[in-house]
Amino acid sequence: MEAVPVVLFLIVFAAVFTGSVAWGVKEFQSRDVGAGWLLLLWLFGPVTLFAWFALRPKRLVDRTLDDYTNADDQLAAAARLESLGELQAAQHLLADAAARWPEHDTYISNMMTEIDRKLELQGADPSWNTASSAINDSRHCDQLRITGNRAVRLSPASRFYKWRIKSPSPVTATFFQFRETS
Repeated sequence: MEAVPVVLFLIVFAAVFTGSVAWGVKEFQSRDVGAGWLLLLWLFGPVTLFAWFALRPKRLVDRTLDDYTNADDQLAAAARLESLGELQAAQHLLADAAARWPEHDTYISNMMTEIDRKLELQGADPSWNTASSAINDSRHCDQLRITGNRAVRLSPASRFYKWRIKSPSPVTATFFQFRETS
């Protein structure tokens, strides 16, 4: 009977240790940190995560838009960027999501409206409204170019998808839709 609490403690400890290591490895990879944190995680287990929360880098590793294979991942990343205060980067992710997954238009337009409101509170020019309306009209257009906060519809030319971020500011992005124009 005395061994039962010890066995339960070991099982709970193993579960907590394994879970924290699994989460920590994924978190370290997403922020592109060195192997030192991983070594600390293996040596000290869940205690390392408290230090990680205090010292972790704010910026996530940049992902290309091709890395997002479904709308949920891309919308979650946009929400995360919005919560970190990177509003324009969140807008560009949302613009791409609107082009790739039109079934999420309502949610995306609500998020863009919220981001516009935050930009107005910061005193920035929320000229993204023109981009939002262009995205909503993009069902009739194959290409949409976003440079900074301006969206310009381009003539139909190509039927492939492409996104390029040249520099952090201003962001220049081009994407092409898969859908046929009517």
